[in-house]
Amino acid sequence: MIFLGVSLSVQAQISQNVTLIGRWPDGPCEAVAVNGTYAYIGKGGSLDIVDVSIPENPKRTGNLITPGFVADLAVQGDLVFIANRNRGLRITNVSDPTAPVEKGAFKTPGGAREVLVSDSQAYILTWSDGLNPFNPETLIRFNLPKPAHVKLTIYNLLGQKIRVLLDEYKPAGFHKVSWDGRDQHGFLAPSGLYLYRIKAGEFEKTLKMILLR
Repeated sequence: MIFLGVSLSVQAQISQNVTLIGRWPDGPCEAVAVNGTYAYIGKGGSLDIVDVSIPENPKRTGNLITPGFVADLAVQGDLVFIANRNRGLRITNVSDPTAPVEKGAFKTPGGAREVLVSDSQAYILTWSDGLNPFNPETLIRFNLPKPAHVKLTIYNLLGQKIRVLLDEYKPAGFHKVSWDGRDQHGFLAPSGLYLYRIKAGEFEKTLKMILLR
């Protein structure tokens, strides 16, 4: 699992060549994952399991009430991993799509907002609501499920590299890296919004933070 602070910066490209062939009207849809002929939809504090074998006519087969707000989903085999915000990671068995059952939970040190599953590892992204302004120093915390080479880089909004905070092999476990608000030459960086990118094995995310002077 990898735990990080603050909020996520996302960029997406929209294609114009998309045709609507089916619709699931029971919203809102906060998160969705598809595995085979089933779609797993997070809406508020519940998980819907929808049969999409006939895309023009999707049908709900099961539902599970979750203790927290569903922010993200990942599916591997018969298990659905739910990033459940302040209720951490919830793991649900969906081998019977008509009767999903929660099989386990993991308490995260912050709100669980994204989850990625690779092999037998779950990578969890956590951060607090909104941006966390800091002055003069901030800590970036993460937890590695297994040893990995970790690179952590600070950028400004123009994409210019400000400083590489970490570029080395790290053992499994919890880690934290501090940034004192200085660039690679030791000069104080100006106030403003900054991006930081962390890459650890297959996991890579770009996030943002605010430096105040």
